[in-house]
Amino acid sequence: MNAIAPFLSRLQHGGKTVKMLEHLDVGAIGPETAKELAANGISCCLVPQRYQAEGILDEVTPDLMRGKRVLIPRAAEARADHAEAALEAAQAGANEKHGGAEGPAAIPNDRQR
Repeated sequence: MNAIAPFLSRLQHGGKTVKMLEHLDVGAIGPETAKELAANGISCCLVPQRYQAEGILDEVTPDLMRGKRVLIPRAAEARADHAEAALEAAQAGANEKHGGAEGPAAIPNDRQR
């Protein structure tokens, strides 16, 4: 289960469009999520080899994340990932240390079945 449909629904409910995401770097934690994003007009610049949040950590560096904001939509029944918490904490620490964020990166995810 991934969070694409609920994410898009909330986006629309908030008066936003997919077109408004074009300037963002978007990653997907798995290929199925990347396909669903593409089917909805959102292209991915990152799909890790390991299809878990930990896979994202394998692919990004502190320099790449410095000054970035991260959004990780996930299904309500999704497992709480230590890697997601670590990524969010690292991002928050980088923002505090470097005076704010340059812009968000949205990273929807696939979930193991």
